Amino acid sequence: MRCRGIPPPSGGGGCQRYDSYAFLLATQPTLDVSASIPALKVKFYVHVLYADAIPLIFEHNTGGALAEFGRADIPLVLEKTHLFPRAHTEQYDGEAAVASPAAVRARAVELAYHAADLNAALADLADRAAANDIDLSVDDLEQHLADELGVRDPSYSGVLTDGFVHFEELDRCFSWTTTDQLRAVLQHVP
Repeated sequence: MRCRGIPPPSGGGGCQRYDSYAFLLATQPTLDVSASIPALKVKFYVHVLYADAIPLIFEHNTGGALAEFGRADIPLVLEKTHLFPRAHTEQYDGEAAVASPAAVRARAVELAYHAADLNAALADLADRAAANDIDLSVDDLEQHLADELGVRDPSYSGVLTDGFVHFEELDRCFSWTTTDQLRAVLQHVP
């Protein structure tokens, strides 16, 4: 079983949850605890006790939800957690990759995660886009990746991908590539 993705969006996506409150743990007030007590861990567990759901959104191997993911196997946390790794599965391939400028940009993001030779893959994608009358050069795609990802070669370690498999088996792992897709797959959080 693989992380479930959704087909490329056709013009909308996502819902609004007017009865929910989402926040980043890092933006919450710093706890005044002894230096020997890990304040971030305490803050995390206090929030877990009161949270209805814990969506962990991944975009690469560094920062973000990684520290929290290391605690996701604790039963209280596990039963509330859903994973949302970016471009874990490829959704824009074949003709779907060059169906529109947005699809070409989304495919470029997927290539940043999966291509063995990103430069060659972006050149091929730009050529395919041009053949479909989409004017996006390799430079345009590289700029999009810089704007979108902030890093040139995002990836997931074997430790993370092994963890993703566990959540795939629990049917709580949902791949996304674009922010519209992220909004849509977040609907899987109860």
